[in-house]
Order: sequence, then C-alpha cells, then structure tokens
Amino acid sequence: MRPPVRFLFLAAVSAASCGRIGYDPGGTSREAGTGTPTGGAASRPASDAAVDARASAGGAPEAGGAPGGGGAGASGGTAGDAGVGHVDASSSGGTSTSDGSVTQIDGSTSTSDGSVTSSDGASSSGGASSGGDAGNGTPACLAACSRGTCDGNVCVIDCTASGSCAGMVVCPAGVPCRVACGATECRAKVDCTQAESCTVACAANGCPTAITCGAGPCNVTCDSGACTAPIDCSASASCAVQCASGACSNVVHCGAGPCAVTCADGACKGGVDCAASTDCVVGCGDGACGSGVTCGPGSCSVDCTGGGCSGGVDCGASCRCDARCSTANNCGRNLVCPAAACKTATACVTTGAACDTCP
Repeated sequence: MRPPVRFLFLAAVSAASCGRIGYDPGGTSREAGTGTPTGGAASRPASDAAVDARASAGGAPEAGGAPGGGGAGASGGTAGDAGVGHVDASSSGGTSTSDGSVTQIDGSTSTSDGSVTSSDGASSSGGASSGGDAGNGTPACLAACSRGTCDGNVCVIDCTASGSCAGMVVCPAGVPCRVACGATECRAKVDCTQAESCTVACAANGCPTAITCGAGPCNVTCDSGACTAPIDCSASASCAVQCASGACSNVVHCGAGPCAVTCADGACKGGVDCAASTDCVVGCGDGACGSGVTCGPGSCSVDCTGGGCSGGVDCGASCRCDARCSTANNCGRNLVCPAAACKTATACVTTGAACDTCP
C-alpha cells in the first residue's frame, strides 16, 4: 500500500530540520552525507591556544605541570610569568626574579652584572683588585702604592719570586714601605728615599746592590751572603741593621739619629760608620767589622769580644764610649778612646769624669 502524499511531505520536512546525513554534533560544517569539513579546521578556545604556546616555548604548561625542554623542574624551582620556567633559577634551587637576579637558597642574590649580595648584605663582584688590598689598605696607601699591595698604611713590595723585581725597587712617597727580596733578587738597588719609613728584608745572596733609606726610620735585615753593596742610612732618623754570617760585606752608613748594627761572624767587612750618630750601638762577631767601627759625638757602645773589629774602634769624638775587644786580634791596639784615661789594653771605659761627658 502506498503511503499518502501528505506523510511523505512531512518526513522530508523533518529531515531538513534535523540536519544533513553525517551531522557533526561538535558544530563543524560538513558536506551532506560525507562528514568532510568545508570550512577548514575548527576554531579552538583561546585558553587551549595559550597552553600550546607555552608548551612549544619549553615551559611548564601549568603550575605544577611537567616541564618542557628548558623549564623549571629542580627542587625549589619557581615558574616565571605564565608558568614558563627559568633554567638559571631551577638549576641552583633558587628563585628567578623579573630583573634577572637569582635569589639562592642560602639567601644570597646573584644579579645580572655578576655581583653577589649575600644574606648579610655583603656584596662581591668577583673581580680582581688593582693596586692595594681595598679591604685592608688606607686611602693614602692605596693612592700611592701602585706597585705593591697595602697592609694598612704600609706599602708592601714583594720581590720574593724569582725574577719578580728585575729593575730598581722604588718605594712610594709619603707612606711606610716594606720590601721583601728573595734569594738573588733586588739586583738593581732598593730606593726608600721618599718613603715615610722603610723596612727591607733580603734573603740569602739577595740585594747585591745599594740599599738607600730616606728621612724616616730604616730597618734592614740581610741573610747570609746578602747585601754586598753599601747600606745607607745617613739621612734616616734612626737605623737598625742586622747582618747574618757573611752578609753586609760593604760599609754600613748611619745617620745623625740612633743607629744599631748587629754583625754576625764574618759580616760587615766594610765596617760601620757611626761618625754622625748621636747614639751608636754595634755588635761584631768573630771576624766581623774588619774595617773597624767609627763612632760619632754621641754615646757609643761597641762589642767586639767575639773576635771582631780587627781594624779597631774609633770613638775619640764620642762623649761616652764603651768599647770592648778580644785579645785574639788587633782590636785593642787600634782603639781610640775619648781620653787617654779611658783606655785599657782591650777597652774604652766609661768611668771617670773625662770618660762620660754626655749631657
């Protein structure tokens, strides 16, 4: 039996209102009966696109999500803006901030210029300092001590390494100076004439050329065989020289101020010149001070009992002279005392009015 025409018409209208055969419930337009898209890929929500963008950049898609190729994944790492991780923060266990600095887990902060601020506020750039040690030197020393380093107000010139001071060593003006010369070093003179004070230490066989001090106090120490040229303290307010065995083979010149010279066995062959000194104290060991000791107008004390001073002691101009010689050499015969009454076979004595006239 054929259906009525009215029924067929209603069925067609119903099919048209429900959509085409192959209807896509997601709303994508397709060809009738085929399911093939006619309008290209379907549009997606903006939130889904942002997730894809973050994932392609290597960051974690959401806080707590799996990291991308360069994202934050280490313990303590913190994701940056929009969940994108920072390698420099996560790898050290620190937190990366928007200005490029990194706060480490110990509380210190590394900034983009390479400096580090610790949790206590101290800052360090890691760079090498030039001139003196800025943390230990005074401004005056740091300004003057271009060749050495500063120990407080003292300019320290270290010549202990082989070949470190091939040229003349010159101390800066206006600050104390300390020079350390290694074995065979400081071969081209040590000039302390402008320094506020001077301390020179010469290792064995070091300082083969002259050492000249300035107006301030001067202290020179010479190990065995060192200091073979003159040591000149003639301009110094005070002078102290210590010469080990065989050292200081040339003359030691003292100034008008107090002068103390100690000469071990065989040292100070060139003698000690205290002719201008107001207070001279010299000790000469066996065979030392071969050229003798000359005292000045002040008090003079010379001990040659160890067998030194074969050239004698001349303290004829001194207001007081205490010189003692050994009988083993010509020291006693070459003694010149302030007055005849002051002389014995081996000494100049200080007893008697004529033998001690110092103020």
